[in-house]
Amino acid sequence: MPLKRFLLLLSLLTQAAVSLGAEPLTDPLTLQGIPLGLSERELLERQPELSCKNSIIWSDRLCQASSTSTAAAHLGLIGGEAASYTFYFFADRLSMMTAQFPSTAFAAALAEFTARYGPPAPAAKNGGEQAPSLLDSFVGSDRKAANTHLEWDRSGTLLQAEKADGSDHAKMRLVTATYFAAVQRRQRARAP
Repeated sequence: MPLKRFLLLLSLLTQAAVSLGAEPLTDPLTLQGIPLGLSERELLERQPELSCKNSIIWSDRLCQASSTSTAAAHLGLIGGEAASYTFYFFADRLSMMTAQFPSTAFAAALAEFTARYGPPAPAAKNGGEQAPSLLDSFVGSDRKAANTHLEWDRSGTLLQAEKADGSDHAKMRLVTATYFAAVQRRQRARAP
């Protein structure tokens, strides 16, 4: 089923559930059960197999798990497929988490997160600025491919789903609405 039809169907089913008196979905956004705001120590208590190191621009510290690692296996599948995970910390607080997985699992991933959080919206400006697409770093900002960029928004926390047509990978990103402003300030401070 094409992605646009799938999203339309999800939207219609959610609207029908709401009109029948179903409770609106207000669970805090998490990715694989991990919320933003954890310290590195708290994350490592949950996932001791992660590999962590200092970072310069995107965070103070980052921790990673490749799709074939024990840590990634413990974090679980996205859309039924193994994923690689990266955790970004500013001031010892988890500010962003990404999961990269095969693009063939994108529709299944959207279905999983839509069942949990309701239908996503097309990505809009967050915090007054457009978040840079993670896809730009993989396929270039001058790409011609059609892209899907959807998000869920809960009180300053965003869960975003991205996929570029023709790409082998898709991404899920859990991020604070202020994260990219902090990264831009850091980049400006380091500029010559």
